[in-house]
Amino acid sequence: MILTNFKDKEAVVKLLSSSFLKNKSVLSVCKNSKSISVLMEYSFIHSHYDNLAFTNESRTAVALCKISGKEKIHVRKFFISIKLAFALGLKKAYFAMKHEKLISQHRKEKQYLHIQFIGVEPEKQGTKLGSKLIEDIKQYAKVNNLPIYLETSTPKNIPFYQNHGFESFYTLKGEFDLYFFKYS
Repeated sequence: MILTNFKDKEAVVKLLSSSFLKNKSVLSVCKNSKSISVLMEYSFIHSHYDNLAFTNESRTAVALCKISGKEKIHVRKFFISIKLAFALGLKKAYFAMKHEKLISQHRKEKQYLHIQFIGVEPEKQGTKLGSKLIEDIKQYAKVNNLPIYLETSTPKNIPFYQNHGFESFYTLKGEFDLYFFKYS
């Protein structure tokens, strides 16, 4: 696992946008593929400038993370936030912020690592690249004494996270189910 370079942004956004094109949670705030790309760009910039955007050497697997309470201020974060608000529309941007607040209420610790997005190129899925990235993130969290949280709206991902030691601790029922996981 290595940290991304800013020049990785285009490839990361493309990989994650294609991976989340049919994701129910992403589609609940994004109206089209362009707004999904802006969401992924937003997430990349925030994770990258906090030194929490990870990839493998071949750039075929990516994880965008954040540590609660440790976000750094950067001018690019400000501008991408505005770009995201326009791409989503004010109503959807408000919904996304409200949704994130609701999700964060289910995390007990003040500091934790949150895996926002993890994706593998479609033709490389099933080759253990995602597993390797998850294991490296777990090691990073262990060294930094942080629990890990993530959510998924994709039921087929549940066994993957459970096989890596994540425990399901809550399901948010709604238009689609959102499954909450923790690793500590």
